[in-house]
Order: sequence, then C-alpha cells, then structure tokens
Amino acid sequence: MAWEWVYQSNPPRWVLTVGEWHAVVQRGAGKDYGWIPWVERTTAPLNRYDGPKSNDPMTARAWCLTKIAELRTARP
Repeated sequence: MAWEWVYQSNPPRWVLTVGEWHAVVQRGAGKDYGWIPWVERTTAPLNRYDGPKSNDPMTARAWCLTKIAELRTARP
C-alpha cells in the first residue's frame, strides 16, 4: 500500500488519507508560522489529535504517520 502526501498551496498544506484517518500539516500564520500537524478520524467517532508545531514540514508529516500507525494498531 502506498501512502502519498498531496501538497495544496492555498493555504500551504500537505494532506494524506489512510483508511479512516486524514492527516494534515498546515503552515501557520502570524505567531504560528511553523507547520502545524493534526490527524482526524473521518468516520464516527470523530476524533482529532493535534501534534506539536514544527519548523520543518517533514518532521510534522513524520509525526502524523507515527500517530496514524499508533491509532491503527491500538486495541479498542
């Protein structure tokens, strides 16, 4: 299975969908000018997990992938 990040330029962000999980790494504005990652479930229950802001989008994307892997392997 290949997971592919897609870049969108307005606003600057990377998005990825893996099964029921949607990951976003978006460039902040103003004081939050770093990259802000989050992972959210696209089916009920709708959960969202916010990651730490990063100066590097690759670091933020890695956080998303790690979080998705953790959530997919978690026992209910």
